[in-house]
Amino acid sequence: MAMPVGAIVVFSSTAVVTAPWPQQRAATTIRPMAALALNFLGDLVITRDGERLELPPSRKTRALLAYLALTGRAFRREHLCELLWEIPDDPRGSLRWSLSKLRRLVDDGARERIVADRLTVRLDTADVAIDVRALAEVAQGNLDTAPIETLEAAAARYCGTPLEGLELPTFHDYSAWYMGERERATAHQVRLLTALKKRLSGEPQRAVEHARALVRIAPYDEQARAALIRLLVTLGRPADAEQQYELGSRLLREAGVTSTGLLYRAWRGAPGQAAAAAARSTPPASVPAAVTAGASRAAISERVPAAATASAGAAREPSAPESPLVGRDAELERLRALIADCFGQRRCIAVLVRGEPGIGKSRLLDAAAAVARESGAAVLEAAAYEAESIRPFALFVDALRKLEPSTAAAVFAPGDAAGSSRDRLLERLGEVIAERASARPMVLKLDDLQWSDESSAAALHYVVRTSANLPLLVLLASRRDELRDNTRVMRALRGLKQAGALEELELEALGEEAVREIIGYRAPRADAARLCKECGGNPLLAIELARAEVAGESGQSLREVLLERLARFDADGGEVLRWAAVLAPRIDAASLARLTGLD
Repeated sequence: MAMPVGAIVVFSSTAVVTAPWPQQRAATTIRPMAALALNFLGDLVITRDGERLELPPSRKTRALLAYLALTGRAFRREHLCELLWEIPDDPRGSLRWSLSKLRRLVDDGARERIVADRLTVRLDTADVAIDVRALAEVAQGNLDTAPIETLEAAAARYCGTPLEGLELPTFHDYSAWYMGERERATAHQVRLLTALKKRLSGEPQRAVEHARALVRIAPYDEQARAALIRLLVTLGRPADAEQQYELGSRLLREAGVTSTGLLYRAWRGAPGQAAAAAARSTPPASVPAAVTAGASRAAISERVPAAATASAGAAREPSAPESPLVGRDAELERLRALIADCFGQRRCIAVLVRGEPGIGKSRLLDAAAAVARESGAAVLEAAAYEAESIRPFALFVDALRKLEPSTAAAVFAPGDAAGSSRDRLLERLGEVIAERASARPMVLKLDDLQWSDESSAAALHYVVRTSANLPLLVLLASRRDELRDNTRVMRALRGLKQAGALEELELEALGEEAVREIIGYRAPRADAARLCKECGGNPLLAIELARAEVAGESGQSLREVLLERLARFDADGGEVLRWAAVLAPRIDAASLARLTGLD
């Protein structure tokens, strides 16, 4: 759908129509709505003449519709069969069945939109309204001069999560295309909301809702959250501003990103100083869409050096200094020896560090990576997230983005995935790792492996297997018990162990002397003797109990710390948390609402 230069966009529940922009406000002529509309932002919705149609129950059929509609070209039947079905499913029969279901939705008496012959299939969308395309046209237009009311209408209309409910994580070529489309649409949403926030800077009451929407889409974007905090401060809502500051700071810490201080200055600094700091810290225009969309913590790190340089000399956000690695001398020495062996003998070694939560796995991996850096090695790092366990190749996409966003885009290119096999994708990944490890020793550090997706597990096995004669050290960390539940990862690790390519390191509880040292460093005023007995040698628990005691909480036990934290919530909040604990680890809002009787 081509949009004329300088046009007003009129939005309805099913269509987008355009008319020329008048020089002054005047009545706008609205053309008839498209008979058929496909909405992929949020849950899939198909409407004809304003009436919502019932969708086929098959997710693959709905995914096929999205693929044909958004690619806009013809595909060979063989390709569509390979994309969405496995051989036992009778791919050709399944494709015919899905096309018959789609014809009932998109064809009508006057027009056949599914155009198919014995060889190819395409969807004719010439007269179809598609919300993802309309969003792209608005976002790629001149957002500085478009009427603000038009942009606000677009932001409200196109706020859904792109392609929600259409993921198929076990079909890798489709998933690569799906990820690319989703990130592209998210980037367009970010651009639209950013423009609105900028143009409404003098109207904070209107701007704050768009700033909130932007932070929801891009939770790791420090500049976007700082802008929201400043708006909340301006509106006299300090509690909300503090909540956003704490949430943003926590997300950055979890992502392993050093804050530039924007959040702190927005919360505590004078409004004029905060605004000036934000202007100085504006990232370069080439920041990848994945960063602005909040796709991964590895991607976020790409923008930190630029922001930190821009704000040089400004006050940094206060934070506790990094504590030394305590009580793990033997383990670190073993890793030092493996690093020397890997780099000196030019052979790939994978090391799995296992232990209970809070025992210090990530801290040990960080120390080992620092040793490798001192030897001149490059370090790629990423971590798996439980909530993103369906995101294909998540660990390697995130790790490569930190190396170079364009490299990640080339390896996992959505455009190429349509015609390439999973084997070819793994080959491209292996070639990139091999090229860099050949030129310089490399460390691949992957944390929280227990939450890895299936495709990342396969890629891990492939990379280690094909890099046998390269100076590549693969550092892995996982929770001991939860790893057993991830059968795909366990299969990959068994294969590496049988090939003699995997070393295992089990982290046990720390001794009392080491725990005392940690408590003394983190909370010198805490009762180290008593807390050593309470924490059971778990350093994270020791730190939390010590902080609780110093902060004025009882600190008698973890149970009491949790009860005191729960006491800060009102009755409804406490009830929700108690039921969430019962339902864990699988929690959904609908179940919580049903059990608690709360909205």
